Amino acid sequence: MPDYFTGRSKAWIAYKIFVLIVSIGALALTAFSQTPEKCFRGAVRDAAGAVVVDAEIVLKNAAGKTIDRTVSDAAGEFVLGCVEKGAYTLLISKNGMATVEKKIDFAGERPAVSDVVLETAAVAETVTVNIEPDFVSSTTESATKTATALRDVPQSVEIVNRRILDSQAAFSLKDALFNVTAVAVAQGEGRRDQFVIRGFSAVGDQFIDGVRDDALYYRDLSNIEQIEVVKGPAAVLFGRGSSGGIINRTTKKPNVYEPLGSAEVNFGSYGLKRGMFDYGRPIFKEKLAFRFVGAYEDEGSFRAFYYQKRYNVAPSLAWKPDEKTDVTFQFEFLSDKRRPDRGIPSYRGRPVDVPAGTYYGFPGEDRITSRVSSQALRFERQLNPSWTLRNVFRRIGTATDFYNTVPGAVSLVGGGLRVARSQYDGVFDQTNYFDQTEAVGAVSTGGVRHTLLAGVEFGYQTKNSLVFRNGTAASVALVDPVLTRPVNTGVATTDNNFRADVFGVYFQDQISINRYFKALVGARFDNFKQKLDDFLPANADLGRTDRQWSPRAGLVYQPNDWLSFYASYTRSFQPSGENLSLAANNAELKPEMTRNYETGVKAAFQPFRLNATLAVFRLDRDNIKTTDPLDPTRLILVGEQRTDGLELTVSGAPLEKLDVVAGYSLLDARILKSNTISGGVSLQGKIAPLTPRSSGNLWLTYGLPRGFRLGFGGYARSKSFTSANNLVTLPGYARLDASLAWRGEKHYEIALNLKNVLNRRYYETSNGDNNIMPGAPVSGSVTFRYRW
Repeated sequence: MPDYFTGRSKAWIAYKIFVLIVSIGALALTAFSQTPEKCFRGAVRDAAGAVVVDAEIVLKNAAGKTIDRTVSDAAGEFVLGCVEKGAYTLLISKNGMATVEKKIDFAGERPAVSDVVLETAAVAETVTVNIEPDFVSSTTESATKTATALRDVPQSVEIVNRRILDSQAAFSLKDALFNVTAVAVAQGEGRRDQFVIRGFSAVGDQFIDGVRDDALYYRDLSNIEQIEVVKGPAAVLFGRGSSGGIINRTTKKPNVYEPLGSAEVNFGSYGLKRGMFDYGRPIFKEKLAFRFVGAYEDEGSFRAFYYQKRYNVAPSLAWKPDEKTDVTFQFEFLSDKRRPDRGIPSYRGRPVDVPAGTYYGFPGEDRITSRVSSQALRFERQLNPSWTLRNVFRRIGTATDFYNTVPGAVSLVGGGLRVARSQYDGVFDQTNYFDQTEAVGAVSTGGVRHTLLAGVEFGYQTKNSLVFRNGTAASVALVDPVLTRPVNTGVATTDNNFRADVFGVYFQDQISINRYFKALVGARFDNFKQKLDDFLPANADLGRTDRQWSPRAGLVYQPNDWLSFYASYTRSFQPSGENLSLAANNAELKPEMTRNYETGVKAAFQPFRLNATLAVFRLDRDNIKTTDPLDPTRLILVGEQRTDGLELTVSGAPLEKLDVVAGYSLLDARILKSNTISGGVSLQGKIAPLTPRSSGNLWLTYGLPRGFRLGFGGYARSKSFTSANNLVTLPGYARLDASLAWRGEKHYEIALNLKNVLNRRYYETSNGDNNIMPGAPVSGSVTFRYRW
């Protein structure tokens, strides 16, 4: 794929951004000037007057067709549908409450106001409205830790829900995040999920239900309901890290009101065999429920010698002792065994031209085994109609044992090309304990409504590391390599224990100033204590403590009910021990700092049920560690990196049978200042690694007669570089995918998914200049699914 943006100036990029904003605004204004705006708004409360959050509101026209759908926000309010005059029906439902149906004959010039009171449903009268979810997610929990409409958040947030995951047969986090703009897949040494967000590594920016999950392993998605990516620094709620953003996985949970779940089996290319079972039932109606999720996967690869075997079990229990109290206990265990694949090397600035499956490790020994156990206890109590208190405790333990042989530089030896190799192995054992206590409430002052959040977080993290990095491996031929056994000296190069004590206190105010303006302000104070005990003969024990404030401020202007303009500022910090490690040359250094300046437009195009977000941002990171020019063994805090970018996302159902999710990003990510020399090249002025200038994603499905559904889409990006020295280029590419599914009248579904249908040769990602991962050739899978 050609790099259309090479050599373009920043002024040219700014001009294009301006043109895009003006064009979208003009199109929107044109579309909505054709008919008068008539909008439904209202609030949902229970019989005691307390706000009802996450109630589902559905708007239907006189013919019974769904026009729009949303959920009530943290204040219990909703906005639905800019429509023409006529008769409409509102359906308001929430589990455990009787569904309300309201007939509205809308003929006036003012927006229709519909406040709703939901009564607790008796067992005999509980009504369940099952509406097939689409690709649209209208609220976020991750961005504010409250149920907030996306249009009210002055920050870019993207959500990949279960409907998208199932539609694409996405089993891994990597597959899921191809649907998110400005996110690039990193190789992670063939040992872990790793991503680059807006030009910055996000290796430690993983969360589960809002709690840090920064261990290095491959996640399974069988127990995941949706994935939220909050763009830009998020330390205001989540603490250290998050230069480019965070990735938060929302788990499946029991339901005390109704049964739920599904079962499926998958068969596919390279011996793929996968099964998933999800079964939840109330034990005592409206009081106690359980849910059990389990999955098993066994597959090979187009890469020689690769294998992967994993299973995941996740039982959970929900208890509702009374109407105002909810308690949830969750347990999860993951076992993952696979061959760590480091890919192929480069030569003369490009990936080597060898068959895509060529392997340069040692299959007799290379392996990685990860075992992850997680336990969580969540308590939530409604104190009064306005305030809720909640606490969550989560423990995550991760044990990893690995051995890998790594390809290196290619050189000409005796008339033939040879690939240098190295070897290292090790054991990591990490345990996280986190406890969060939060109070959420709504108050009004002089007509201004506030949704307040106050929280405190305590955490303890410990990591034992034992690594043998001095192994040697003989070079092999570039073509048809004979894979000889490496030699390991058995002398440890790393043997330590790292401990981190985390304390954070945070406050947030979501302010509804009037009908047109909303503000979001907040701050968090962190005390991050780091200590490393070294067990090597040198016994170089290290430690430091960082104390930092992380603020956020944003403003939203909503001239009407379908359009939001926003601007925001966020800041985060990256301490030396961010990823649970310290070294002699960084233990005395202050944290690196990241600042994000963002403005954008969010639109809900009605009655097309199409949501769009256009974000323009500048992301600056300074105090970056870089080599001291007077002493190459020391680091100093003078480095700077900047990403100027634009993101455009679209999701929804513009036609009755059409669902779509799409995105495009334009990034200029550069190292502005650095003293570091890599490969004989200064890093100053270079483009950030694994950050293409332009990238885009598209996935759409269309309903056909007799229960069939056709899917089509793909992913494309311009060229990128394997490392910060920009000496090796990953060519741009476009990959096309497709699907065909059939669903019976009730419970059954069969789906065929194809990836890279044109069988294009491409290179997906890398870990440095000589660990390049080729993309998979055409492949497919068949899914048999039963839902109950």
